[in-house]
Amino acid sequence: MKQILRYFVLFTLVLVSIKASADDRVVIASLTNGTITVDNANPTGAATVTLTVTPAEGYYITAEDIKVQKTTTTADSRSLRSAGPAIADNLSVSEGTVDDAGKGTYTFSLPEGYGAYVTATFTECTSITGAVITVTDNSKVYNGAAQSTEAISVTLGGNAFTNYTITENSGTNVGSYNVTIQGTGHYKGSVTKENAFTITPKEVGITWNEPFTFTYDGEAHVPTATATGLCNEDVCTVTVSGAQTNVGEYTATAASLDNGNYKLPTTGHTHTFSIINGMSVTLSEGQNWASYNGTADYVTPEGLTAYVVTAVSGNTVTVASINYVPANTPVLLMRNENTTDGTKTGAAYTGGTSTIATNLLKYGQPTAYTDYVLKGNEFVLWAGGTTNCVYLPGSNLSAASRSLSIEIGDATAIRTIKEQKSDNNWYTIKGTKINNPQNKGVYIHNGKKIIR
Repeated sequence: MKQILRYFVLFTLVLVSIKASADDRVVIASLTNGTITVDNANPTGAATVTLTVTPAEGYYITAEDIKVQKTTTTADSRSLRSAGPAIADNLSVSEGTVDDAGKGTYTFSLPEGYGAYVTATFTECTSITGAVITVTDNSKVYNGAAQSTEAISVTLGGNAFTNYTITENSGTNVGSYNVTIQGTGHYKGSVTKENAFTITPKEVGITWNEPFTFTYDGEAHVPTATATGLCNEDVCTVTVSGAQTNVGEYTATAASLDNGNYKLPTTGHTHTFSIINGMSVTLSEGQNWASYNGTADYVTPEGLTAYVVTAVSGNTVTVASINYVPANTPVLLMRNENTTDGTKTGAAYTGGTSTIATNLLKYGQPTAYTDYVLKGNEFVLWAGGTTNCVYLPGSNLSAASRSLSIEIGDATAIRTIKEQKSDNNWYTIKGTKINNPQNKGVYIHNGKKIIR
C-alpha cells in the first residue's frame, strides 16, 4: 500500500510539472551549443521579457540569431505546443549587455494576450590558428622592471586582424619572451610567437677601489672594483683578475659579473697597481734618530715619528712632524719613548698625498764640506765620501758649528710643561721632573725638546 502511495505522489508531481510548462507564456525551445533562460516565463499582461543567453565555449550568437515567435494563447493552442504552437508572427529582439561572443542579456516586448516561443542558433567561432604575429619592437635593455612590446600586429588569411586579446607579453630579466594572443568575439583559439622579443643586459660602470699600492708580503694582491648604475636594489659583484705576488707594476682587469642582467663596459674595466717593498729602518742601541728617503709613500713605522727640517738657526736644527713618509722626500725618524732597538718597518701608505711647505733636507751626494749629515743623534759636517744620503746643504745655512743639535719645533706638546716650571729644571717627554738626565733620550729643558 505504501509503495502504491509513493508512485501516486510521484505521478502527481510530474503532472503538475507538465501542466506548469504547458501553461508558460514564454517557452524556450530545446537548444544545442548554448543555453537561454527567461527571467519570468509567465508575465502578466503586456511585458518586457529578458533572456539570458550563454554560448558554449567556442561558439557565438547575435540578436539576429535569436527568434521569438508570437503565439496564440487559447486552450487549443497551448495543448498543441508539444507538437508546435500556433504561430502568429515574430517579435523583435534587442541586445542588452553582451560581450563579443554575444553572451549576455536580450529583451523583447510581449503583447497582452499572446505567448512567445524562443529558438536560437549558436555559431561555431572561427579558429585563429593560422594567424601571423609580427613584432617590430623586439629588443629591450634590462631596467629592473617588467617590460613588454607594444609594437604588435596580427594578420589572418593575409588580412589585418584585431579580434584578439594579448595573454602573454611580459618579461623582467635578461632573456627571450613569447607573445600569445587569444581570439575573441567570433574567433577562438590562441597563437604564440616564440622569442618575440628579448631583454638584453644593461652595461654597468666600474669604480676601482683603493689601495692601488700594496706592500710585498708573499701574498697575492689586486685592487677591488664596484659595479655602478645598478637598478633598484640589485646586487652585482665584480670579479677582478690579475692578482700578483711579487714586487712590480701590474694591470687588474674586471673580468666578470655575477648578475646576468648586467654586462661589463667596453672601457674603464682595467686599472694599474703596484706591489712594493715596505720601508725599513734599523735603530741600534742608544740611537734615537735615523734618516730615510724612499721612492713610495709609506706608513711611518710603529714606534717612530717622521719629521722634516723647517729651519736651521745657530747650532740648532728645528724639525716638524708629518703623518707619513712621502715618496722621494728625505725625512728624519725619531725613536718614540719605550721603542726598542732593532728594525722597524712601514707598509705602503694609501691615505692620500699632502703638500709639505718647507723641508731643508736633501737626498743625494753631498758636494761641499759645509754640508751636514746625520750622525748618531745630531748633524755633523760631512767628511767626504761617495755615498748618497740625507743631508743639509751648508750653502743655505747660517750655521758655523761642526755639529748641530735637533730641536722639535712643535710647541703644542710642551706648552703645559712650560707652565708648570719656573726654573731651569729637566723634564721627561711625559712631563715628569727629573734631575740632570743621565740616560740618552728626549727631554724637555727650558721649553725645548732636547735629544741627549
